[in-house]
Amino acid sequence: MLKKLTKPLNLLIVCLAVILVASLSASLVQNSFFSVKVDAISFETANGELAGLLYTPRGVDADNPAPTVITTHGYLNNKEMQEIAAIELSKRGYVVLAFDMYDHGDSQWDTPAQFSFYVQAVYDAVQYMYDQDYVLKDADGNGMIGVSGHSMGGFSATSAVILDEMDFATSGIRKIATMLSVGSDFRYIPFPDPISYIGPRSAGMVAAHYDQFFFDNVTPGSEGSVRYKDFVSDPVGLAFLGLPAGTEAFPDTYFSVAGGQRVIFTPDETHPQNTWSLETGEDTIKFFEKAFTFQLMKADMDDLEDYGVTTGTTGQTWWLKEAFTLIALLALITMIFPLFGLITTLPVFNKAIGEANSNESFATRAKEKNIVKSVVVIGATILSAYY
Repeated sequence: MLKKLTKPLNLLIVCLAVILVASLSASLVQNSFFSVKVDAISFETANGELAGLLYTPRGVDADNPAPTVITTHGYLNNKEMQEIAAIELSKRGYVVLAFDMYDHGDSQWDTPAQFSFYVQAVYDAVQYMYDQDYVLKDADGNGMIGVSGHSMGGFSATSAVILDEMDFATSGIRKIATMLSVGSDFRYIPFPDPISYIGPRSAGMVAAHYDQFFFDNVTPGSEGSVRYKDFVSDPVGLAFLGLPAGTEAFPDTYFSVAGGQRVIFTPDETHPQNTWSLETGEDTIKFFEKAFTFQLMKADMDDLEDYGVTTGTTGQTWWLKEAFTLIALLALITMIFPLFGLITTLPVFNKAIGEANSNESFATRAKEKNIVKSVVVIGATILSAYY
């Protein structure tokens, strides 16, 4: 029996070792080798409960506040889809909250109105983060907070800016300083003339050339969904940049508008690619560096480096976490086979198959054994998937 156990046991040990090492490596990438503290948090809001992952660089506290970025995902996704922003910005020194949208992941929406949760979600997260003493503010109480999101999350980030500007009319405080919308334009924002609310903030848009859903406000759907689009020449894109229709504009170029700055990035990507793109990752890093630098200068505050933020680098490591996670997953699936081999050697399965009669054919015995083995494989697979 020991000989039977040797090979499956060795493979099982190898698989467990690979899972352990790969999972640890993925965790080290996520927390930037312990330079960032990653906490699962949840908090009550006026509309329910939001849950997310809070990335806090070591050394950031009430005495050493830092610029903060709040980011969220698109429809039918969750907070893990925002790891580009979460990992890359936090390792550079920003506080980052990547949260589950209401009715997604671990967040709960208490208001019965259907599909209206995204309007309030990011701004509710802003209210929570603004109250934290480790979040940087200027002398007048304006927050050094950036908001971002992909697809539905981008609509929510834009809505947050609008709600913040409405509150500014009475409070005199802008809690949001910067906004980067990824994979969403202004057609689905439930406010009239949403561009007019951006004001003196730094605002950017990632408008991919081959986005299936957005960025063609002239002839939408005329040539199929995946086609070349150029939002910097679209009337709505030009209006966002503060330019009249027909003006020639360029991507990756910052325009001064209403005391703030505007920019459009146009990577050669589709809509889903925004969430796993090195180019979008680089645009995100560069945007928030330039945006916060501009906002700090306007507020007569120190440079980003003075708040512990590393600048001038665009190298990305978030994809390593995905690679290590994939390796761990493959090892977990492979582990089914040695586990099956070990389980089927147990006496209970010998009894289940029964003692073969001397005149029982080999084919009959093999058929019975295959039935039992199939049950074991299916059971092990279901258990592995569940856990």
